[in-house]
Amino acid sequence: MSWVGFKKAVDRAGTTMRQKTGSVNRTVDDTFYQEEMRFRNLEAKSEDLHRQARGYVESVKVMTLAQIDIAKSISEFSGEGGGDLPMSTRRYLQAVEDLEVDSKEILGGDFDKTVLEPIGRYCSYFTEVEKTIKKRSRKLLDYDAQNAKVRKMVDKSTDDRLAQSEAIANQAKEVYEMLNQQVLDIIPVLVDSRVDIVDPTFEAMIKAQYKFAQDAYGRLAALSQDFPPIEAQVHIDGRIDEVLSEMRSLTICGLV
Repeated sequence: MSWVGFKKAVDRAGTTMRQKTGSVNRTVDDTFYQEEMRFRNLEAKSEDLHRQARGYVESVKVMTLAQIDIAKSISEFSGEGGGDLPMSTRRYLQAVEDLEVDSKEILGGDFDKTVLEPIGRYCSYFTEVEKTIKKRSRKLLDYDAQNAKVRKMVDKSTDDRLAQSEAIANQAKEVYEMLNQQVLDIIPVLVDSRVDIVDPTFEAMIKAQYKFAQDAYGRLAALSQDFPPIEAQVHIDGRIDEVLSEMRSLTICGLV
């Protein structure tokens, strides 16, 4: 920060403190504050949507990798004992590996282009508006400070000094009002444009999720022929309980 910038920052901090004590009047613009509240609300929701969309992609990635790890762990048992386990575990491992490839294709490039990138670009506009709002706030402080100087000089200064101070105040007012109007013009446009951004990205997100879920169902459903139908689950659960009961009857289990 330059010396001039540092001095301005100190002066503005002093103006803020004097406004809190009431020695300097604060300009109140209800219209601006209403628009700023709309902007803050939209900003928070949009950034949360972008963050959650990225989180969804990461969660699917973690899930598919976890499925592969599970398949590899189960396949390590295939060399122990007989049955149909070796063939089923190899098929399951292949299915989840294919599913992991599907997730990269479906939730990769196309998802980035149709969901993450549009929302990300939309969120980037908030940064520019935020810069203008901060600049507006600084210029408003300058205007309020200069206005306070003018009021103090009314009864104490010569006409020349008063006219000069009023000219500076008017210039500060013009700069502030220009920035204020820029913010008031752009926020409604930004708020209204959310429909053109959110609606198509939401549709693209649903289609991508549907495609991924459909592929996952298809790949796992193909493995169902390796296992008894759901109606036989009661018998399987009973058999598991029976085996565990036999293990508990072993003498070594009593040592635990």
